[in-house]
Amino acid sequence: MKPYHARTGGKRDRNRSGAVLGLVLIAMVLVSLLGMGMLRMSAATSMEAGRSVASVQAFWTAEAGLERVKAIAQKRRQPMNRIVQAGSPSGYLYGSNVLSGTTAQGSYVVDVLDDPAWTNATLALKKYIIRVRATSSGGRTHTVSLKAEIRNYASYMHASNWERVGGTLIYFQPGDVIDGPVYVNDRLNINGGSPANPIFRQLVSSASNTVNYINGANSNVFQSGLVLNATPLDISGQFTSNHIEELENEPVVEALEARLEDWFATHG
Repeated sequence: MKPYHARTGGKRDRNRSGAVLGLVLIAMVLVSLLGMGMLRMSAATSMEAGRSVASVQAFWTAEAGLERVKAIAQKRRQPMNRIVQAGSPSGYLYGSNVLSGTTAQGSYVVDVLDDPAWTNATLALKKYIIRVRATSSGGRTHTVSLKAEIRNYASYMHASNWERVGGTLIYFQPGDVIDGPVYVNDRLNINGGSPANPIFRQLVSSASNTVNYINGANSNVFQSGLVLNATPLDISGQFTSNHIEELENEPVVEALEARLEDWFATHG
């Protein structure tokens, strides 16, 4: 017969083995739960990343539609309601659903409407709201709205191809005050002196890379700035070769950087 402690020791070993097995089972359950939680988290992260990618795709698809409208307007050089556009309900690049298209990332539809704060029917300067509604291939949507204007030569206080007659230069003279914008394809000639140098109160653009100053005149005459090496105007047409522009000083209009900042602030 074995000693008592030897006989009871077998029970203790079995109890110890059972306890270890229980701990192993608990650990396995915990690991399984942790794994399931990580899988759920990974799936949620993947879905969120997918939504973010789809939103970015929708944004850039809308931008593509906007650039297409601007390119057409630049080429045609007419008010939107006179630009013939196949497939548009109105027959022109004007109204709702006037243009549609697709990119590798989605599709877009364009509306071109009068700026409600402006009267295009009676004013030479035309202002429009261009709205592009885009849907990405992932099903996300984004809308870009832009306020733009189309200028013709009536928009300029002074616009010319040459600042000379034959071989004689034409000068802006002392005391001249030019209240509107100026755009010339030639070199500007500025004559200073008494009673005061000429003053240009709005932006002046010249296709030349220099200005001809005489009698003490200098760049201080340009109160709202001077642009040299500007793209020459196409004098043969009514509208300028770069006549459609974003009005970044208007509340509803944002430059591309601002639109990107707004998008990232919204979507994280």
